[in-house]
Amino acid sequence: MSTDQRQGVQISAFIKEKYGIEFPYFPYYPDPIHTKSIELNPGICDCCGKHSDYRHSGVIYSAIAPDGVQFCPWCIADGSAAQKYKGTFNSCGTDIPEDVPPEVLRHVEERTPHLETWQDNDWLYHCADACECYGDATREDLLAFNGEDLETFLKTYCMSHEDWAGYVSVYQPVMDPAVYKFKCRKCGKLLYYMDFT
Repeated sequence: MSTDQRQGVQISAFIKEKYGIEFPYFPYYPDPIHTKSIELNPGICDCCGKHSDYRHSGVIYSAIAPDGVQFCPWCIADGSAAQKYKGTFNSCGTDIPEDVPPEVLRHVEERTPHLETWQDNDWLYHCADACECYGDATREDLLAFNGEDLETFLKTYCMSHEDWAGYVSVYQPVMDPAVYKFKCRKCGKLLYYMDFT
């Protein structure tokens, strides 16, 4: 992975290959363009004041940021947007394992694009790290979800196998309730959580 010398931020090889653009590497959110957290929306970044073809369309939790602020991906990746507006882009949730370092939590909150959810988002964790976020799960993801992990999921959300089968049969991304997909950065395990309006 190369480094953008202007910002000191790593370039995402994945985004460069998929979209053909230089884009910062977000270790906990590999493709925020796919989820539309960052969109093609040319304009001026409200942090650095520079023109950017892509800008963050999500929220920043801040008492001082005006409504409708938009940031270039670089100012999110290097933490300057969160620092300037004394805000965060994500909630780390309440079930944070004790072995997850504080700097990981700060990275998710201050240097990772916002995950759009119905309620305040919760990040998922595995192997003493935050997981990569992939936004809404696909129906194929949910059809492949099985075994002990599915049993734990159904118990958590008080769902029977019949309820789950009915839900999956009509499931579409961005529906209510939604299911978000995460992946462990170390072992590759897939994790999911459900969110309701």
